[in-house]
Amino acid sequence: MVSYDKGFGPYLEAMGIPSFIVSLIKGAAEKLHVTPPAEPGGEWHMKSVSDLMTRDWKFRIGEEFSVVWGKGRGVLFSVCSMPKTNVIHCKSEDRARGWEMEGILTFSPLGMVSERIHITKGVKMKKYYERMNKLQLQEEERKYVCSKRRSYIAVFNILFSTKD
Repeated sequence: MVSYDKGFGPYLEAMGIPSFIVSLIKGAAEKLHVTPPAEPGGEWHMKSVSDLMTRDWKFRIGEEFSVVWGKGRGVLFSVCSMPKTNVIHCKSEDRARGWEMEGILTFSPLGMVSERIHITKGVKMKKYYERMNKLQLQEEERKYVCSKRRSYIAVFNILFSTKD
């Protein structure tokens, strides 16, 4: 089952999202498109499409980038690293509010876990995504058997969803 944990609502509220909006967000379907760079050191592209909004951002590992969050509520400045071939770890801050946060994306062949930690407010949450492009996964498995190498997030687009 694709879902989120009990920390999702409290995390959104810690971000200043009103409780009636939190209910709408929790009920919305969401798809996340992840496109790794074509070459090492290149640009990552992520796009989140939900019933409520679409967010689109690009970044490079090790370089600072900024993202407007909450329909203009603030700006997060982030730097991401890849401590493992299937993990992206981002440290973020909202400088205007003095908030520090972390985000960890952990990829597997069948899905992804997105963990977010609001360090300043001591709140964390996880969202669980299921991989949607299963045929592409079968092709990658075939290539893996032939090459004996594995990278969960290299050389392909990934589409995840939080709803069926």
